[in-house]
Amino acid sequence: RQIPTCKHTIEFWDRFENMDYVDYEHDLDVDAMECGTTAEMEQVRQRVMEESLSGFTIVRGMACLKRAVEPIGKEDLTPRTDGVRCSFMLPCPGCVVKAKDCKHKGDQWERLDGVDCEDILEAETMRCATDTELDAAKGLAKAMCYQGFVVRDGVASFKQPGRIFKREGLAPRKDGA
Repeated sequence: RQIPTCKHTIEFWDRFENMDYVDYEHDLDVDAMECGTTAEMEQVRQRVMEESLSGFTIVRGMACLKRAVEPIGKEDLTPRTDGVRCSFMLPCPGCVVKAKDCKHKGDQWERLDGVDCEDILEAETMRCATDTELDAAKGLAKAMCYQGFVVRDGVASFKQPGRIFKREGLAPRKDGA
């Protein structure tokens, strides 16, 4: 799906009442945050933009932050039929791209052999057996705001941006690879 060019001067959001985004195949809920006040709502919006997430559902004062494989549009939302009131907050995809572009200036990568951050879910994988494929993996990580990726046996596993990679959060691989 192509992301439209955005002309907003401030970030723009749509709110869809009693609609939700559910993807049982990928189940990519990133986190939950309190969202019962205006200040909490602003914190959730800020996190969605900073981490290039897809949007969030508000249910009973909590925000369920979503990361989708493809950008979410209003046509991807479904009515909530279980009687629970909710709202889905969808950022303008162009605003999210602008936020990504602002965050990722430069291509600084650090290679750390023999470690992984195994408690962070994988978002996707791609072949990564050549220098060209490694450059493509770096480009995808930058474009999707993935926190990093692990290359093993010629496959790059991209880590979900649910939290920030920190050197002290990395551990030796349990399998010794």
